[in-house]
Amino acid sequence: MKSKDENDWLTFKSARNSHNKLIKSSIRHHYDVEIRNNQGNTKHMWKSINNLIHKSKKSQNITDICNENGEIINTSGIPNAFNNHFTDLGFNLSQNILHCSTPPESYIRESTREFIFCDITEQEVYQLLSSLSPNKASGLDGLPAKLIKLASPYITKSLTTIFNRSISTGMFPCEWKTAKVTPIYKSGPKSNLDNYRPISIISVIAKTMEKLAYNQVYSYLQRENILTNAQHCFRPLHSTVTALLKMTNIWYQNMDEGLTNGVVFLD
Repeated sequence: MKSKDENDWLTFKSARNSHNKLIKSSIRHHYDVEIRNNQGNTKHMWKSINNLIHKSKKSQNITDICNENGEIINTSGIPNAFNNHFTDLGFNLSQNILHCSTPPESYIRESTREFIFCDITEQEVYQLLSSLSPNKASGLDGLPAKLIKLASPYITKSLTTIFNRSISTGMFPCEWKTAKVTPIYKSGPKSNLDNYRPISIISVIAKTMEKLAYNQVYSYLQRENILTNAQHCFRPLHSTVTALLKMTNIWYQNMDEGLTNGVVFLD
């Protein structure tokens, strides 16, 4: 612009275009690597996608909460309001559930072998502790997952003894049952308590104990073929995707045979 020279202007445009092209190429390469590295990790995959589309997090600031009468609750009373709402929610919902004459056990296949907890090994405990995500939230004890992961070689033996004692006595420490509950806004008016869902976070040690117990119970259910094939939640390699694939296969088969599909969705 200073020289008013046409050659300088052409040189500038060439450099500018190369610069913009390099930026776009670098961004494309970055997210390509991010998506490839996060295959199988849904949480990190969505985090990368949200960054790509510049989607910002919803504000979690809670200010004006109303009670059942529509009156605004003062700031100091908001925690108790959420606590009462969440603790009463299960009971209130259960009152509206119609009685069913079919026993829940009828949906489960019987097993010929009894389930018994086995002793937890130090190798199992160390494997879980050493594979902890450093970003995992800590519970009320304030012990971060990163610290527990670093200390895993030194605390594995003691924790294994505690875990096995818990199983043999049938006692789970009360401190491990206490959770840090955070209300997360979903949608609708922020003043309505029903528009928040509670996220409960227990201590990392308690979650480790739960995982060890889960592994044994789930292994038994799989081995004895107790779970129905229609259950797609809380199972490895199962999700809403596999549930939809199974249903759509049935629907397409009916359509190929000239039949009509009637579907009822319950929430």
